[in-house]
Amino acid sequence: MAISPSLRRLLSIRELQEEQSEAALASVVHEIAQLRAAQSHAGVRATQARRLLEASVRCDVPSDRWIGLQEEHIAIKLATQLADHVAATEREAETLRTHYLEARMERRQVQTVAQNAEKAVATDAEHKEQRDLDEWHRAHHFS
Repeated sequence: MAISPSLRRLLSIRELQEEQSEAALASVVHEIAQLRAAQSHAGVRATQARRLLEASVRCDVPSDRWIGLQEEHIAIKLATQLADHVAATEREAETLRTHYLEARMERRQVQTVAQNAEKAVATDAEHKEQRDLDEWHRAHHFS
C-alpha cells in the first residue's frame, strides 16, 4: 500500500506554499536592490548639484547657484525618503524570509513523513515477501 492521498496532497500544498513564499521574498529582495540603486542615484545627483553650486559661486552665476541649491535639497530629500523606504522594505523582507523558512521547514517535515511512510510500506512488502518464501520453503521441506 502506498502513502495516503491526503499525505500526498498535503505535501503538494506545502510545496506550493514554499514556492509562493520564496517568490514573495525574491520580489522584495529585487525591490530592495532597485531602491538602493535609486538611493545611490540620488547621492550622485546631490554631488552633481554641489558641483554646480560650487561652479556658480566661482563664476558668480546666481541662477545656477539657486538651481544647485534646489537640486541638492531635492536630492537629499529624495535620499532620505528612499532610506526610510529601504528600511521598511528590509523589515518586510525579514518577515517574508521568516515565513519562507517556516514554509520550507513544514514542507520538509511532511516530506520526511511521506518518505518514512514509503519506506515503511516497502519494508512491510519485503517482510511479507520473505514470510511467503519462508512458508513456501517450510511447506515444501516438510511435505
